[in-house]
Amino acid sequence: MLRPRLGSPDQADELSQLDAIETQRSIEMVQHVGKFRTLLIRTLVKHAKGCLDDIGVCVKGLIEVIDSTVRQELLQVPPDTEVPKKHLTLKKLRKAQRIRELVASGAEDRSHIRVWEGINAEPLAVIVSAAQDMVLDLGSDPTDIDAPMASVATTAAVPDKKGSKKASTDKNAPVTVVEAPKPSLLSSSWTASLTSRTTVKGEVSTAHRIVMNERDEALSKLNAYISDCFLEIRHHYDTVLAQEKSWNERWARQVEMLRRGTT
Repeated sequence: MLRPRLGSPDQADELSQLDAIETQRSIEMVQHVGKFRTLLIRTLVKHAKGCLDDIGVCVKGLIEVIDSTVRQELLQVPPDTEVPKKHLTLKKLRKAQRIRELVASGAEDRSHIRVWEGINAEPLAVIVSAAQDMVLDLGSDPTDIDAPMASVATTAAVPDKKGSKKASTDKNAPVTVVEAPKPSLLSSSWTASLTSRTTVKGEVSTAHRIVMNERDEALSKLNAYISDCFLEIRHHYDTVLAQEKSWNERWARQVEMLRRGTT
C-alpha cells in the first residue's frame, strides 16, 4: 500500500492514517506475544509443580508399600539350604563403625529406620527464576506467587506539648525502609512446603535406596526438560519480537521517505 502517490502532499492524511493503523497493529502484536508467552510459562510452571507433587505422592506410597509388605523374618529358607553370607567391603565396615559410634554417643540409629528427605525444589526454582524476565506482571496472580510488598518508609514520631504526635523533622532521625521482596513464580514457601509434605519415615534397605535414587533421577530429568522448554520459548519469541522490530524500523524509513518525497 506504500505507493509513491502517498508521497504527494494531497495524500498526507491517507499516509498518516495508514501509518497509525500499522503502528497500532505492531503494538497489539507485541502485547499479545508478551501475554501468550507469559501464559505459556505460567502453565508450564503450574504443570511442573503438579508433577513434583505427584512424584512425592508416588514415592511416599512406594516406601509405605515396601515397609508393609517386605518382612525378612517371614522369609523361609528351604531345608538343607544355606544362605551365603555377604562379605562387607572395607568401605561398608567403616560406615558401620561410624554408625556404631554415633549410636553409642546417643545419636539416632539411621541404619534401620530413618526419615527420608523430601523433594528439593530449589534447582527448579533457580531455573524458573532465570525465565521470569519473560513473564509480564509477576505479582498479578497471588495464588501462584508471593504478593509483592510495597516499600514503606516511616519517620520517628515525637509527642508535642499538647500530647499529640507528629512526624519528626530532624534530618538525623532514623528512617526505616522495608524493601519489597522480588516476586517469584515458584515461591520459597511452596518449595519448603513441598519438602515437608514429601518427607517420609521408613525402614532402610536396598529397595528404599533404589526408590529414592529413581526419584532423584526423575527430578533431574524434569528439571532438564523444563530448562530446555524455557530456552526454546525464549529463542522462539525473541526471534519473533526481533523480526517485528526490524519490520517497524523498515516501515518507519519508508514512511519517512514518502513524507520527504525522496522515493
